[in-house]
Amino acid sequence: MRSRLLMTLLDTDVEAGAAGYVVWDGRAESGEQCASGVYFYRIAAPGFTTSREMIMLK
Repeated sequence: MRSRLLMTLLDTDVEAGAAGYVVWDGRAESGEQCASGVYFYRIAAPGFTTSREMIMLK
């Protein structure tokens, strides 16, 4: 398994309780299209951090 940061989707303060979402277009920070496979994402907030996996299929 290879591990590297591909993209930071949101790096700002968000009001507590605010509803919302982010969309990843399948591209890395460099603009290259990412391959199909398993990707991991992390959500971090004060007092809370979680990591999950997602599968991208083309």
